[in-house]
Amino acid sequence: MSDRSYTKYLGAVLDDRYEILEKIGEGGMAIVFRAMDQRLNREVAVKIVRDELFGDEEISTRFFAEAHAVAKLSPPGIDAVNDVTQTEEIRYLVM
Repeated sequence: MSDRSYTKYLGAVLDDRYEILEKIGEGGMAIVFRAMDQRLNREVAVKIVRDELFGDEEISTRFFAEAHAVAKLSPPGIDAVNDVTQTEEIRYLVM
């Protein structure tokens, strides 16, 4: 399920903070990018809900449930959730 609309995010800076550098993965609900957190000068992963699923309330509920569940975990090998954001145009989490 390849979605070429992800290219609009390449080079973009989300919330004046996360510079999107490259696509590193995708799933049924979202696309994952390598990004640079410009405030903390470190690499992060940004998971952005696919454009075509943005208005789906079930997807929104699942996305935020995932963010909350992962944020509660801290064992080695599991990425911490650092941020989760929703605007009128985009829904994403930062790990």
